[in-house]
Amino acid sequence: MAVVTAALALGASDAQAGNLRQYSIATGGAPFEEITDGTPITNKPDTGTTVIFPDYQGPSDYSAQGFEIGFDFRLGGRLFDQFVVSSSGGLFFGDGVVNYGGDAFAITMTPVKEDFERADITYKTVGTPGDRICIVQYGHARMATQEGEKAECSLQFRLHEKDGKIELCFREEKAPATNSNGFNTSLQGWDANDVFVATAQSMVEDAKLSTFKKAYMLDSESYIHWTATGDLVEQRYTFTPCLDTTAPANAPRNLKVAQEGSDLLIQLAKAPGADATIVLVSESPITSADLPSDGETFLAANDMMFGNAHAIYYGTDTRISLTYPDIKPSQDY
Repeated sequence: MAVVTAALALGASDAQAGNLRQYSIATGGAPFEEITDGTPITNKPDTGTTVIFPDYQGPSDYSAQGFEIGFDFRLGGRLFDQFVVSSSGGLFFGDGVVNYGGDAFAITMTPVKEDFERADITYKTVGTPGDRICIVQYGHARMATQEGEKAECSLQFRLHEKDGKIELCFREEKAPATNSNGFNTSLQGWDANDVFVATAQSMVEDAKLSTFKKAYMLDSESYIHWTATGDLVEQRYTFTPCLDTTAPANAPRNLKVAQEGSDLLIQLAKAPGADATIVLVSESPITSADLPSDGETFLAANDMMFGNAHAIYYGTDTRISLTYPDIKPSQDY
């Protein structure tokens, strides 16, 4: 039996989702243009946040067909053709079906303190094949504020087919009565740790990458603040995929593979300068089709297939010891 394993060093960057560079963030983008002929999803007032499928509304785990994006949209290295919404500013994605309640890939601009008590949610896909944009709009959303006059705004999520760009657009319609409001503005990948969160001290400031993985009301750097400025504000945030993710020049070190009974024992060390390591095993020669591509998200990718290659480890450990069980007799790996 011949044994060949692939261990790859993964690059580091200052803009991250999970442990790899995924998106850059910029303040600005196309102006808010209200869609008036979109397909309605709901305008039903709800208590608390509700997930909305075409045939279901509720807070629990659920898996079913969602709303059609109209094209294959790439988020965090995966392609999706459907989405569902939460009643308070969240999109959750799936391919064929959407599995809500698990580790669904998501884009959010959800209130930090209160939910929306109502919003006119519609969606529409515009453009020509190859250059389409799916727009999901929360029109005239009203905050379920318990103190003072209820603030109102409209939100748009714009998903671009051409380059995977994501635009979030906020339009203030009635300013908040207090300065304790804000939005958890984030992209989520494989799980709750594979998250890219934006922060800004007000809607008129440029957003930047937060060190947090979710919004906390008491941590001002973990969300975008919505404060009364005296003027009605419109703001846009653009997330652009980074496709120039290059691995460090150095490969993982000290790779050792030995057979023990029906198991393969694999040991190696993370490459100098690498942010993480992924270990692949295949029963056929590994080709470029088996390797992760630019823009791929790797967190929680253990036990995932890349082409014919099985990803048995992804992590940030300096020294790595693995067991690949139940190898086949006379099979090359």
